[in-house]
Amino acid sequence: MIKLDLGALRTRVSVSNPGSPVPDGDGGFTLVYTKASPSEWWAGIQTATPRAAERIFSGTVVPHADYILNGRFHPQIDTRTRLTWTDRSGSHVTDVLDVIDNEGAGVESIVLVSEVTT
Repeated sequence: MIKLDLGALRTRVSVSNPGSPVPDGDGGFTLVYTKASPSEWWAGIQTATPRAAERIFSGTVVPHADYILNGRFHPQIDTRTRLTWTDRSGSHVTDVLDVIDNEGAGVESIVLVSEVTT
């Protein structure tokens, strides 16, 4: 049985996915993110130490991962998703590196992210 600690989901995270590419005027394209549905996701956030990342994401060592987020299942979070939130240390803009539907039950999402420098 899955036990998701709802009291630990203290951070409101904005969820957005890439929309259609927009021409940038130089012959290339710019990726524009649009809000997912639902656009907000409540999550618990912890620092992604190498040990925690490998334990949760079974055998995957991702040295550039910054945070691990977990919350209720969100069907639109995948490796193209951008997650943003604000906490005591400031605003965070992150790209999803990996996402797990814990036990495949559609109850909990565990997400490994890397912070984007803007």
